Amino acid sequence: MVKILTKPANLIAKVPVLAKKGIWFKLSDIPGASYISLFAFNLVNLINDYPKVGAGSYIKEGFVEWKNGVASYHLKRAQFNKATDLLAGHILEMTPEHKKRLKKYYLFAQQLMVESKKFRNLNFSKFSDTELIKRFNKLADLHRQNHLYGGILTFLPDEEQQRVSNGIMNKIKGLIKENKVKINLTLAWNIITTQRKRSFREQEEIDLLKFCIEIFKNKKLGELLKKTNDVCKTLKSRSILYKKLVFHYNKYRWITYMYLGPGYGIDFYCDKIKENILRGSKNMNKLYLEASNKHKEIVKSQKQLIEKLKPNKKDKELLLFAGEFVWLKGYRKDTFYHLFYSYEPFLCEVAKRIGIGNWQEIAFLFPWEFKKALIDRKFTEDILKQRRTRSLYYVSKKIIKFYYEKDVKKFKNSVQIENNIGFSDTLRGMIAYPGVAKGVVKIIQRPDDMKKMKQNNILVSQMTNPNLVPAMRKAAAIVTNTGGLTCHASILSRELKIPCIVGTKIATKVLKDGDLVEVDADKGVVKILKKK
Repeated sequence: MVKILTKPANLIAKVPVLAKKGIWFKLSDIPGASYISLFAFNLVNLINDYPKVGAGSYIKEGFVEWKNGVASYHLKRAQFNKATDLLAGHILEMTPEHKKRLKKYYLFAQQLMVESKKFRNLNFSKFSDTELIKRFNKLADLHRQNHLYGGILTFLPDEEQQRVSNGIMNKIKGLIKENKVKINLTLAWNIITTQRKRSFREQEEIDLLKFCIEIFKNKKLGELLKKTNDVCKTLKSRSILYKKLVFHYNKYRWITYMYLGPGYGIDFYCDKIKENILRGSKNMNKLYLEASNKHKEIVKSQKQLIEKLKPNKKDKELLLFAGEFVWLKGYRKDTFYHLFYSYEPFLCEVAKRIGIGNWQEIAFLFPWEFKKALIDRKFTEDILKQRRTRSLYYVSKKIIKFYYEKDVKKFKNSVQIENNIGFSDTLRGMIAYPGVAKGVVKIIQRPDDMKKMKQNNILVSQMTNPNLVPAMRKAAAIVTNTGGLTCHASILSRELKIPCIVGTKIATKVLKDGDLVEVDADKGVVKILKKK
């Protein structure tokens, strides 16, 4: 039984002896996350659930710090290395264990999408407190299973040191040399690791293009939309078309919801319609056909290259899985964004019943704490605000322990944490998409930062996400602290054909807005030319 300590920090400030042993490191910084969203089951899975499904029992403890809206995720270095070696090995060897987990994950992910949609549409106001918790717990159990299998397959094995990415890269490199294939390694890498299936975002863009083509059949309306500054208002006067727009918006609005929403409003889709209409009918049809057929061309290119590389049966399995691995990373995040979007009306109802003014504060409860909050009234608004603004929670097999404000500093001063920040005019990372670009740095972490992004700036971020896509489209190059071949920045840079370097670890710490840099994504190097 895990003991959860939620008393005021001054009563539980003592740092566990176990935490003081060994070296910690920061795995990642994640803006905008909450307890219920990203970390509800993450550490609990790593410590308690991984051993049950044959994923090793190496991770014994971890902690997450919340500060200024950013969650910093820490693990023990030695424990992490052993766990990732095991899980990456299962993938690179395409073991039966890996295939079994993959099959289970797809089953749970499909269930999660179906059940979260049903959950979102429930009339929560009519349920008793007990029934409300019962309904929530059923979905939360699926949440936990998806975190478990999704994490084993796409998160831990390729995080930080990109063990899977490097393993696939080395395999491709060896086969090129062995079979004397005349192809650049970076080009071969991009062909093999490009996803063969559409993401939800790609399907949304195809559906919107199709809708725009339908609009443009009415030439008078098309010309009117070109001139208007308010596409939504113009479409409202055409009720059938506006209903189709609203349907599209409701179908896909969750894609940019992320952890606490709200995601893009309907105006965003109206702006995209305007952008498409301005391209003209011929260009829209061309884009629609290209987007619709893109993955057929990818499959063809991958098949041709694999034939030239002449892999054995096991290596061929791995090369074919590489593109699926990239797709899975995005799919896993999409299923969670849909889930968090579906949690919102439930969180609003709980906030209303227990007298919390801001429903987002409720997202800083763990799933297993909702019964105490709703039925036993054991949580105060003050505790939830402290968790959101400045908190840290430590997890081991036996306890989950909370620290607030000054005691967060006390905890961190008591443990040893790696320092990745060096002093150099050159940063190095992993090549996500090749090319060279020079430009002015803009640090883009949240949608609010996008207003400072200009055409051909260098976008630098801890990690990118769907909400940052408009800024990414303007970038001459993209540089991130975290990520491997499966990360959002890698996937989108391939689609947009923008030079991209991921996994620098320290880009947002070393670079500042206004710095002039050269991004050489042929070599994986970012050079500082002039500091602001």
